[in-house]
Amino acid sequence: MSHPVIAVQSDHSIHFAISLMRSERIRHLPVVDGHRLVGLVTQRDLMSAESSLLSAPFDALHSEESLSVPVSEVMRTSVWAVDVDTPVLEAARIMRDHKFGCLPVLDEEKLVGIVTAEDFLTLLVSSLERRREREDTGRFVFPVA
Repeated sequence: MSHPVIAVQSDHSIHFAISLMRSERIRHLPVVDGHRLVGLVTQRDLMSAESSLLSAPFDALHSEESLSVPVSEVMRTSVWAVDVDTPVLEAARIMRDHKFGCLPVLDEEKLVGIVTAEDFLTLLVSSLERRREREDTGRFVFPVA
């Protein structure tokens, strides 16, 4: 889990969110009202919104307006989240079964972190490295189902 979590307020602009994702090298941004989760915006959501704005007819007024379109206009509001006490395996299964790239982590209703597919990949690599050290075979073979 990434903690503290990087998030945006619903009134932040999509351009601010895009810049934040680029500078922090992340692909998912929880959207909060204070510390309460109200939505989620992904890199894909923002790129789609940005390209829609850029393809619209250009005029000076439209340009100024497009710079300030709030994240609330493009965020997903139906967001699955897990509790801080949710077992790691359960969170991984939720992400796999629903093809989610992330799950916000809540403590009661307060956003306290985010778990991503990359977090699980890091956990898998660490686990396999420890296993290899214990077995000292130097290789891992995928099991045949």
